[in-house]
Amino acid sequence: MLPLWVADMDFRSSPAIIEALQQRINHGIFGYARPVKSTVEAVVGAIRTRYGWSIDQRGWSWLPGLVCGLNVTAQAFAKPGEQVLCCTPVYPPFMSAPKNSGREALAVPLIRDTAQRQWEIDFDALEKAVTRHTKVFFLCNPHNPVARVFRRENFRGSRSFASSMICFVLRRDFTAI
Repeated sequence: MLPLWVADMDFRSSPAIIEALQQRINHGIFGYARPVKSTVEAVVGAIRTRYGWSIDQRGWSWLPGLVCGLNVTAQAFAKPGEQVLCCTPVYPPFMSAPKNSGREALAVPLIRDTAQRQWEIDFDALEKAVTRHTKVFFLCNPHNPVARVFRRENFRGSRSFASSMICFVLRRDFTAI
């Protein structure tokens, strides 16, 4: 079994990856880079193919990673004292990011469907957790640490939850693109 943790690799990388890393090393500057044109085109194309959306990338803000994105989103869409909702258990930065800037992190536990042997979102509990101070819902998908990939059909029960509030939903499914 290969654990494939965030930064661990127990197998040899492909020649294309090794060559790209060698080129980057030879460049000598290791700060965060802006995406090259081909990266932007690949993301735009994937979104068009997968979702049928035609998007204008001029309004995008490229961030160096998920944790930064969680912090920026909490600050952009909720004021100090307002609430950010998330299903737990979850990768810790989903709950710490709101707190870093004086927002309240609300946890709604996932429920274990023992018959299906998988975790589910408890939409009834989400609806009950929402207050007039709830401004953001962070959706971790694929969900870490429960290893659950939520699909479109899993959100059929979310219509009443989504219509019960006005909020910004931050989805973490960049791994799917």
